[in-house]
Amino acid sequence: MTDCVAFKPGCTGCGPELHEPWRVEAVDDDLLETGFGPKRARRWKTRGENNPGQVGGFASYFRKAQKKVERKHFRDRKVLMYYEKERKKLQRQMGQDPYLDTPG
Repeated sequence: MTDCVAFKPGCTGCGPELHEPWRVEAVDDDLLETGFGPKRARRWKTRGENNPGQVGGFASYFRKAQKKVERKHFRDRKVLMYYEKERKKLQRQMGQDPYLDTPG
């Protein structure tokens, strides 16, 4: 009996036993598109469909794409924190309480 595990949305791995290698069933993952762009994601999707059963090569690309997405989200959060700090500073200069006078 084959047990399937969803690694990430759209990417499912299946293997009959724990010691046997896992294979990627679907490479339809937004992670690749977000991390590498639509052109490279489409290229990896066709490679995955042409070479079923090879998870080793694709795992590293999923990790790289995940790191790129996480880096982008981290930078976005830093920018948001900077603007929040600037907003509070401006509100203090105007004589407002940054916690009570926040529109929202």
